[in-house]
Amino acid sequence: MIKRITQLMAALALCLAAATPALADGMYVGASVVSFDQSVTVPGASDSGNSAGFMIQLGSDFNEYLAMEIRLGDTNTAHFSRIAASQRATLSSFLLRGKLPLNDNLRMYGVLGLTTGEATPSGSLTGYAKRDSMSYGAGLQVHGVHWRGSIEWMRYWDKVNVGPGIDVTIDGIAATVGYAF
Repeated sequence: MIKRITQLMAALALCLAAATPALADGMYVGASVVSFDQSVTVPGASDSGNSAGFMIQLGSDFNEYLAMEIRLGDTNTAHFSRIAASQRATLSSFLLRGKLPLNDNLRMYGVLGLTTGEATPSGSLTGYAKRDSMSYGAGLQVHGVHWRGSIEWMRYWDKVNVGPGIDVTIDGIAATVGYAF
């Protein structure tokens, strides 16, 4: 199912890119400082831990309402005191961004896509997991001619099974600065 959704999103992005080259605002890059909340559920217990990480972005605005974006990042290590474990994850996301202009310099947006993550737990949780998850989020962006700034909430992993009876959710609240070419 995830593979099929990824193929459909890629086909949609290619069609939109081919159909709107004259409307394209262009490429953009960004860097985010992210406060990640990682929640772990194991048989009989659950816990959550926070960590500060980063994301970098590369994207293209197709028009004033739609963009496509790739993100790469690292959560750093979150500690789970109740289950005596910790976990670090690296994330890569392919996302579509729907934008709603509120005025000339302010946009609300929603993000939907797929995130592949590699989780490395330690302590009472051991092993390694590479999994995919649907991702979604929302944010508010302020922009000028070339610069951008945004605040967003994003669910990168949604109850992803990383081992027998072990489910992980990764959320992030990000402050981003960027540059549009």
